[in-house]
Amino acid sequence: MRRQPAISLAALMVGLAAGHAWAQQWEPSFPPNPSSTGHNFLMGVSALGADDAWAVGYYDISQGGNSDTYTLAVRWDGQGWAQTPTPSPDTNGAGTTCALNAVEAIGPDDAWAAGYKTIQHPFDGVVGTQLLVLHWDGQEWTEVDAPITPAGRTGAYVRDIKAFGPDDIWFTGLFNFFDAEGASGLAMHWDGSGFTLHLTPNFTQNAEKNQVLDRDAQGNLWIVGMHGRGGFGSHPYVLRGDGDSWDIVGSWSELDYSDLQTIVAFAEDDAWIGMSKRQNGSFVGYVWMHWDGSSWTEHTVPAQYHEPHLVAGGADDIYSGGEASLFHHDGGAWTLVDEFTGVDSPNMNRIDIAPDGSVFGAGRYFPSGAGHGETLAARLLGAVPCDADFNGDGAVNTLDVLAFLNAWSSGDPRGDFNGDGSVNTLDVLAFLNAWSAGC
Repeated sequence: MRRQPAISLAALMVGLAAGHAWAQQWEPSFPPNPSSTGHNFLMGVSALGADDAWAVGYYDISQGGNSDTYTLAVRWDGQGWAQTPTPSPDTNGAGTTCALNAVEAIGPDDAWAAGYKTIQHPFDGVVGTQLLVLHWDGQEWTEVDAPITPAGRTGAYVRDIKAFGPDDIWFTGLFNFFDAEGASGLAMHWDGSGFTLHLTPNFTQNAEKNQVLDRDAQGNLWIVGMHGRGGFGSHPYVLRGDGDSWDIVGSWSELDYSDLQTIVAFAEDDAWIGMSKRQNGSFVGYVWMHWDGSSWTEHTVPAQYHEPHLVAGGADDIYSGGEASLFHHDGGAWTLVDEFTGVDSPNMNRIDIAPDGSVFGAGRYFPSGAGHGETLAARLLGAVPCDADFNGDGAVNTLDVLAFLNAWSSGDPRGDFNGDGSVNTLDVLAFLNAWSAGC
């Protein structure tokens, strides 16, 4: 391989910046949209691995001034997303209104999805939402009988599912238990043969909406949610218990219309929540909050738009997804992993992490001029090979310049950066262009 005379190292180093870090990519993708006349939203996601994930939600069909809403499930096979048929029960005689809010995959032939269906109450004929639970057996989704609210009460739905084994699955959401006490949060357990409803604290005689559940290393269940007060606002709370008795670990009655829909719990003294914080009707900001066993410490999310949704591979491996950005906590600090661009009004409703560390997200976006929302998914790609990271240390900086110049000046074949068969000044220019662009 021919090499041309060297050029001045000092000249090359003039004007070089400190360098650029390079990272993983949070890459958007666009699952099927069954409807061209209404919204197509994904509300939940569950990943088994890099080549197997589920996302669920709903889509609207609008015709002649009427609109029906149907359940939606799509599956990732490592190459793309494909829709899988799902039941959308209709017994109310006035159109179909069903949706899936959550999905939990245990294995390739064992997954659960849940949300709500609008039906006539079997006891008194009152039309309203009731629990909708579906199961995947490897071949098809089928409905599983779930509890019905007492006569005269409707408004039930599932918001989250968390499986700790095939016969140990929890569902959270909203369920109207008693006429006198108003709506109460749903905490429902599947033991392999049937469902059991568990009561959680009633803060007021307004809706306690249990949003998300997790379990720590000591076996404690944690639930986060919001409750109304006098019909005004959404006040966040955190519960910890064994399913039958609960302690209130956090309650913020001074916050109104605040969304608390996510938690990861590791121990009695180690849990994280994420919140969209509002006070006196005004938006305050997005925050992460950490529980140390005695109090909550607030951390401001350094992003203009990022309603946090948390998942974790461990206490030092926590991800927060929201809108278009993905953050990571390594046990010490939160850092931005990546943020995709070029997607109109994105919102990542949920994220999940698979046992192999693969991270997926599911939500929706609003294409410019479309007039309705469309499905949106995202997955975390591994660190992309970067030619400018010449020494392979995961950062693009002046050390790469020195490593390249050493190879270039010694006639090392790697000095032929542009691959034309010669090691000359054109390779230096090609390298510096790549180095300046970063990765």
